[in-house]
Amino acid sequence: MLSIITSGDKSTGDALIAAQQQLDFAIRTFLFVIVFTMTWIFIATAEARSILVVPIIATAGLAATWLMLEVVQASFLSFGETIRAICILKRFDVLKALHLNLPGDWKEEKALWENVNGQLQWGAADATIKYKHEDK
Repeated sequence: MLSIITSGDKSTGDALIAAQQQLDFAIRTFLFVIVFTMTWIFIATAEARSILVVPIIATAGLAATWLMLEVVQASFLSFGETIRAICILKRFDVLKALHLNLPGDWKEEKALWENVNGQLQWGAADATIKYKHEDK
């Protein structure tokens, strides 16, 4: 939905796409490091002439995996901050896209977002959300 909302605003859309691409790249690199390490551990176990080769490769692979996990976490936090910023800046556009009535003041907006969050995250049955196109 955010992609649709940000399609009219080039800079916001580009920020969302860049954050998503950064996260995707970090995840793929993390998985590549794991596969690379496991492959070389298997090869070293089968072909190594020294008993120290396998522990060295495993230690280096573990360090690289831990480092890439940190990169994935940093990328995820950056992506989350980008999403939060877009939701704050484009919150009324999000409400319009959800076909919700816009709130009249801050108190109504806070209650509306609590209901929307409860419904979207937890499927809260007690959420009272008034849509623009309600039957009369």
